[in-house]
Amino acid sequence: MERAGCIEPDYWEKIATLPASCARLKPEAWQCGCQEGKVMGYDIAATNIHQIEDCPSPASAWSYPTPRSLIEHVIHEGQSLVIVLRTGFAAQGIHFFTPNSFSQQLGYMQRDAGYSIAPHTHNPIPRTVTWTQETLFIKSGMVRLDVYSHERCYLESLVLMPGDVVLMAAGGHGLVMLEPSEIIEVKQGPYVGEADKSHFERVLDDAVVYHVEESDDRNRT
Repeated sequence: MERAGCIEPDYWEKIATLPASCARLKPEAWQCGCQEGKVMGYDIAATNIHQIEDCPSPASAWSYPTPRSLIEHVIHEGQSLVIVLRTGFAAQGIHFFTPNSFSQQLGYMQRDAGYSIAPHTHNPIPRTVTWTQETLFIKSGMVRLDVYSHERCYLESLVLMPGDVVLMAAGGHGLVMLEPSEIIEVKQGPYVGEADKSHFERVLDDAVVYHVEESDDRNRT
């Protein structure tokens, strides 16, 4: 079945099996739809990924690395700055991807029909929150996330697509919309307005370096 602009449920798993040198996507071709053996306008083969003939050629030279992991981490000087949970992640049970010390917790749950969670309330527990941690859910479009250190030095970038969830836990960050996009944002309150952030110059487009996942997936159950 072909659906314009769709993402196959096992899209990331298929892409993850390709050699790194072949893992390239051009967003302009994504509107070609999905068919058996085709993902977002590209044929998937054992050793290559190439644009299918009935898809228009990309209008620009944009080419983004494809994530090779369903859970990605940006770590700088031993500190976790960003955690990305890709839309293709799936696992039975409940899994958390953040340490207990984080003031915002990121988890995933998959349960069978009929499973129930007992009604409950949360107890009042004093907590001290110093740094704002933000979670974004990409509802539609395509977004480039630029990651910076606490010292405002540019580190690297990731491309976020529909269904991806990202926790920005530390350091600095900026967003560039590569397509018209919808984003749902969750962060701690109370809201204090512009006092919560300090702005600085973003990285130039021609200096962008895309993230390559070097470590294996990390999660706790």
